[in-house]
Amino acid sequence: MPPLSRSQIDQLGRRLRGADPTVEDLKLLEQVRSLYEEPLTKVIGVLVGLGLEPGSRSKTTGTIVDKLRRILG
Repeated sequence: MPPLSRSQIDQLGRRLRGADPTVEDLKLLEQVRSLYEEPLTKVIGVLVGLGLEPGSRSKTTGTIVDKLRRILG
């Protein structure tokens, strides 16, 4: 999947805040989420290597949509 521009991600967020996000938009959100997994794992590895104990958790697609509606809706 080619990287999305900031504008495309913003547009996706606006669509996801709507009453009924499309299946395509939910799939796109899942693809965007997957792009962040490897960089997050690398950052956590660096922090652990520095002797820190970082905590992280990924939000589910449903949680992201709920938060978009709550904060930006």
